[in-house]
Amino acid sequence: MNKAHSHRLQVPPSPLVMGGAEAGLNTCKPGAAPQPSDPLVERRELIPSSDTKASQPSGIIILADKTTGEILEFEETRPGIHERRHTDTDAQEIRRQRYEMKAAAEKVLGNGSRLFKCQRMRIDKTKDIQIKISTESGKGFFSGFQACGSVWLCAVCAPKVTERRKVEVAQAVELAKAQGFKVMLLTGTAPHGLGDDVRVVLAALKKGWKHTSQGRKAHDMRQEIGHVGSIRVLETTYGENGWHPHFHALLILDTDMTPAQVEEAWWPLWRDGCVKAGLGEPSRKHGLKVEDGSRAAQYVTKWGMEHELTKGHLKKGKSSLTPWDLMRVMAFGPDHFTISPELRETLQRLAIDQDRARALWFIYAQAFKGNRQLYWSNGLRKLLGLGLEKSDEEVAAADPEETALTVATVNNTQRLALIRGRAWSDVLIVAEHDPAGLPDLWRELITKHGGRHEE
Repeated sequence: MNKAHSHRLQVPPSPLVMGGAEAGLNTCKPGAAPQPSDPLVERRELIPSSDTKASQPSGIIILADKTTGEILEFEETRPGIHERRHTDTDAQEIRRQRYEMKAAAEKVLGNGSRLFKCQRMRIDKTKDIQIKISTESGKGFFSGFQACGSVWLCAVCAPKVTERRKVEVAQAVELAKAQGFKVMLLTGTAPHGLGDDVRVVLAALKKGWKHTSQGRKAHDMRQEIGHVGSIRVLETTYGENGWHPHFHALLILDTDMTPAQVEEAWWPLWRDGCVKAGLGEPSRKHGLKVEDGSRAAQYVTKWGMEHELTKGHLKKGKSSLTPWDLMRVMAFGPDHFTISPELRETLQRLAIDQDRARALWFIYAQAFKGNRQLYWSNGLRKLLGLGLEKSDEEVAAADPEETALTVATVNNTQRLALIRGRAWSDVLIVAEHDPAGLPDLWRELITKHGGRHEE
């Protein structure tokens, strides 16, 4: 490694106010200088900005916590604002949190749910579970567990599924552009209020969408705008007006029309569809928006549960909550270190504590389970050469596509000890860094949580 890349220089602290425990050490910004007792010591990374092979991007601030010895890295994401970069240790912590969030969801849904069986039961009862390590990323994973594949309910499966979907959607956008098509981002919302039954609103929203895709008027409108196909995503948030299910759609168009012209053509059918579905007339300002390709590309980049579970709860200026925010709160409580001050303020404003988060999440789970999150219009995948679409469950159950080495197997006694000790993350950390230490870990887990029962 070039010495210029690895050398770190102790410099006098610049006027930065660190989020500390209050902000989960996730952001820093200009402000009053740290007090002398502040345990965080700033170091700046010396990296030539012109060197494209630098091991770290320029604009990195390294902070050493003298109390814990932890090294924290902050990257400048916009002028004057640095956000914490995710290291290997962070990735392990995020994985641990996902398993804990999944466990919290299991308690709400009960032992008979598919979620409960996920990462517990074997696909084949005659075979042991395998622990594999990717030769590319060095990350460990289990092979042979059943996977529920729920993009709505499972904090373990959802990131894997949506990241695969995001890759496909990004490919679709590039392939569409290569064929000369335009890509635009459509967002459709409908009136909703606090106390509305989200199941009723969701059913009506889907009915309203059908009005833009079925029938003579819809056919004529789509012909007018040069509609080739679309990729529709269903999402929801919770805010002051209750649950807010809505659609985003990437429109693949063969047209010279502008986004504003496409919006004007689409609006009458969306408006009438919402009214006929019993939702009332949407706001003309907020009910429908069509944006250009740059906005579509930005949406694709940030879409997916990997981003939402890693950084979504740290968003600034949050006025509403995602279901994953609610799951995080019901798993850890509103004062957990990963809850940013902005998110905590939103929770307080909406009067949501851990019990309320649990109740709201259960309502959401009952409404959204079984719905398709991502929908490709008929024939679009074939047109773009993407092949047949796999189900969410198939994607979740499949091993990563990169090469991986099997470092250990998990017999049934070990599997039961792992489950009872909720040690999925612990086992993977040892497998990644010291596979020779796995036998000692298994002995510890079996001694503490051992025993047998039939699957």
